[in-house]
Amino acid sequence: MLAARRENWHGAVLLSIVTVCAVSHGGHTDATSFALAQRLASASNFAPSVAKARPALTVQQMAVALRDGGMPISAIAEAVGVERKTIYSWLNGAAEVRGPNAQRMAQVHALMTAHPDAEVRQIYRFWNSPVDGQRTLRDLMTATVLDEADVRRAIDGIRPAARRAAESERRMVSRGGGNPIMEEVPEASAGR
Repeated sequence: MLAARRENWHGAVLLSIVTVCAVSHGGHTDATSFALAQRLASASNFAPSVAKARPALTVQQMAVALRDGGMPISAIAEAVGVERKTIYSWLNGAAEVRGPNAQRMAQVHALMTAHPDAEVRQIYRFWNSPVDGQRTLRDLMTATVLDEADVRRAIDGIRPAARRAAESERRMVSRGGGNPIMEEVPEASAGR
């Protein structure tokens, strides 16, 4: 089962990278680019079902998914190795993303979203926490050369705590628990 999960993960990473490369050269995702990604994923040792199950994403969509998933713009920019204003341009669709930046975004997106049982924001909670005794997730994700195996091991180590934190939040919300200080602050209303 672990081997199958690893193959699916590798296939997802490969598909993201191939898709972004195709998008960065053509400026848009088309059927030919997606078909190429499917062929490459199925021709490799990776699970072909991943290529069929995962839709092709643009760099803008990946940036939106990370931001909406709970990863701050500054952390996305730091992981990709660009300035925040560049990420904002990508989010607005104002800038065309090419080559290494598109590939790095695909890697960051694939690593942060690889596990459906651990949300991006739950993983991001551990951004500045040591994950291997010395290095933080931030150190691993912002390295000049992204060592995907190290990042995967770190995220795999974080996942149980991330799942517990997510479950704790869900229980708090379902019980109506929140911040007691904020619940006591009266609401202001305009015009009354």
